Amino acid sequence: MGFNLHNLVRSIVGAVVPNIELIIIRCVGSTNLSGVVSYKYGDCALTSGQKQSLSGDEQAQVEGVLQGELNRKFYLEVKGTPLTAGLSVPSIGPSYLYEPATGYYWRVTNVSEDFHSVGWALVFAAQQKTVPPEVSAALEASGLVLGSGQSAQSSLLSGKDYELY
Repeated sequence: MGFNLHNLVRSIVGAVVPNIELIIIRCVGSTNLSGVVSYKYGDCALTSGQKQSLSGDEQAQVEGVLQGELNRKFYLEVKGTPLTAGLSVPSIGPSYLYEPATGYYWRVTNVSEDFHSVGWALVFAAQQKTVPPEVSAALEASGLVLGSGQSAQSSLLSGKDYELY
């Protein structure tokens, strides 16, 4: 098992860019009916991460592909199955992030650094105004989000300092 250097600097970076609570919604497969690909979602997991603005170079790279969308990068704690962007393998759709504090969904557009074997990844994501019904249904079925949009974890721990890892 590798050494997670990101954990060493996380507390320092966290003083400037605090961790936020997120829920990962992974693509778990697809069906192809007469050439129409439909993605299936599930395998939701509560995690934490740091949401940051893109640098000038990163923004220029993303704008060439995703014009008009709000893009951010996320340093995420990731355990288990890696996240997907859905571009390199057509049968696997993009992962999504849900931010309970704001109610925003983020579609993973690029997995820039994948170190899930040691517990973290850097992904680029675009904020979504609407998401496929399969994504919101998977989130609802996970039980990780309460009716108010607040996660079940934060509801149990509200008012207390905590880390999600």
